Amino acid sequence: MNTTDWIIAVSAALNAVIVFALTIITRKYVVLTKGILTESHKAREATERQATAAQQNIEFLQRQLEMQAGLGRTTVQGAIKSAIAEINQWRQLPLSELKLGTSFPNPDGLIPTNLSTILERAYRVSSSIGTLVSEGFDSLQLAQNEIERTKNASAAIGTRSYIDRPSDADRYLAEALQKLQKAQDTINSDASRSDEDSSNLETTTTALATNLPLTPSYYGLASESEKDWWDKTISGLQIVGVVLLAVYTCYTIKMYHANKRAADAARDSSDVAAKTMHIDQRAWMNVVVGQAVLQDGSPIKMPLRIVNTGKTPAYNLHGVVVINLLKESEQPDFNFGAGVHPRYSVDGGTAIPNSPTDFAWPILPKFVPKDKPIIPIIANDAIKSGMQNGSLYIVVYARITYDDVFGISHWLQFCSYAHNAVGAPEKATADTCGPYNDVDKNN
Repeated sequence: MNTTDWIIAVSAALNAVIVFALTIITRKYVVLTKGILTESHKAREATERQATAAQQNIEFLQRQLEMQAGLGRTTVQGAIKSAIAEINQWRQLPLSELKLGTSFPNPDGLIPTNLSTILERAYRVSSSIGTLVSEGFDSLQLAQNEIERTKNASAAIGTRSYIDRPSDADRYLAEALQKLQKAQDTINSDASRSDEDSSNLETTTTALATNLPLTPSYYGLASESEKDWWDKTISGLQIVGVVLLAVYTCYTIKMYHANKRAADAARDSSDVAAKTMHIDQRAWMNVVVGQAVLQDGSPIKMPLRIVNTGKTPAYNLHGVVVINLLKESEQPDFNFGAGVHPRYSVDGGTAIPNSPTDFAWPILPKFVPKDKPIIPIIANDAIKSGMQNGSLYIVVYARITYDDVFGISHWLQFCSYAHNAVGAPEKATADTCGPYNDVDKNN
């Protein structure tokens, strides 16, 4: 083999090695580029989820405001309707006949006891409605004062304190009726014109495309010396290409990891935003226990309040409540199985935020045979004495389940106990009660 043939053979072998290396690096490049596109797609999806979470937050806040406005409008409409009915009843009476004043009923029912709440919600609906409602009830207050004056004057007929002055009750009632009817018409008109607006968030994406140029090679040489020179040149260019491609691949790897970190950060951010919005807007059910009253010969009733302290309604509300009178040596066992303890069921359906439901349930025995009726515990001196010295105590424990507006199920475990013993005991009377209090971690 002469020198020329050896150079050709070595060049061919080197060319095969370089082509193989180019194939491996190109494959790695394709894989990394695919990874970059995948991570970019994940980042886009994370951004879309974050935008969706923000849109949901806006929609739920809008629903909450609409719900509050709706509840306020309903409250004001009910108050106006009741006031108009009262006015129409009073206007049928001969209010100008002073001598009949003592036969008039008590006018205290003209002004509702929750007037401040009604006015507050009326102004929330609109300032004009709030003004009309306020002026209407001002006139109604004047009418009530006139009716009371008429009753007092009628009782004083024939005495020195009698003052003969015509009653203005009819005029004030007419003014109140006119203003309240106008407020009612305004509320109905506003409700018929209310429309719900919605906005759509759109996201656009761009695709990354990379084209690798192909370098053609040419081996048609005019002479043997030119062929050797061309082979060496091609080999050198291929080596330089391998080096450049290797450097580019390193930067591609760095770009891949940078995009992956950005996609992970965007996904985490969207998850945190959605979770924070859920926690802030979801329903939160709570149980509040009042003070039992021990009256001899009567069942001992325990006041209980179940309330949604969250910002959105709770759905499918169900629960079980056990109320027992236990000895100091006994502990609640938190067993809600059928036939184990007499218990109360809670089936509230939907719980509106900050609209509590109150109960007053009698305390039941811890165990009752199946063939015996369930009779509430009656207060007596022995029970009072036991509560006073700490040998008896009342325990209330419950488990409540419900769903929030996001379709996530939740549960609440509650336990509370009380006795009237003076001073704090050395240890908890029901030391299993505290650890039982718990809520789910579903968000």
